[in-house]
Amino acid sequence: MTGWMREALEVSGLGATVDFPRDLVVEASAALPVTRVLLQQLTSAHVAHWCASRGIPTNPSGPDRVLHGAIVARFGNAVIFIDANDDVAEQLYSFGHELAHFIIEDLMTRARALRVLGEGIRPVLDGMRPATPEERISSVLTRVSLDTRTHLMARTSAGRVCTWAVDDAERMADDLALELLAPRARVRSLLRGVDAPLAAIEVQRGFGLPASVAAVLVEALNPKPRSPSTLDLLNLE
Repeated sequence: MTGWMREALEVSGLGATVDFPRDLVVEASAALPVTRVLLQQLTSAHVAHWCASRGIPTNPSGPDRVLHGAIVARFGNAVIFIDANDDVAEQLYSFGHELAHFIIEDLMTRARALRVLGEGIRPVLDGMRPATPEERISSVLTRVSLDTRTHLMARTSAGRVCTWAVDDAERMADDLALELLAPRARVRSLLRGVDAPLAAIEVQRGFGLPASVAAVLVEALNPKPRSPSTLDLLNLE
């Protein structure tokens, strides 16, 4: 497990559990300032409308598109939107993915700022006052961000990620979501003695994951041997 993931699990307080499939919605709602909202046929426009009707500022951009999940986070609080038409497994994974964004981009950023700059910076993180010039200089010198608002929904007209930063954020969110919902150590333990053709099905059942996600996870844990290339064959002695 990488250092950033250990930090994420520690900050969230959601690292250890013995029960799988995990009821992550209940656990996260009890431990963190997170609210789940189910919307029929979720789109980016539905998210913007829901927020606008409640006076929650958002920063929508790009064309309206269909979503499995979305998150709006401000000042240490988050609303996670999930498509109510998705099946239970898809909803669970979507929630885990969006929760991971909140942990990485918001909670970890806040924790680092408080650790380095002290409790006096909390009102800035909570939006109660702007940072002083001295605080801004300190944040630059210590490489600590004072802005936990990260916009990750920018996409091309086809819905594809259009920046490296967003691509990296999405990969990290997927990795953390899987560690929360199906820790690799637990998956390996489950798969001991299981025939390869049944591995993805067992992971799907054991951890409540969508079939496609379970298959990708199994493949990641048991990558197929790479076929030798022409250059490999030429270099063989």
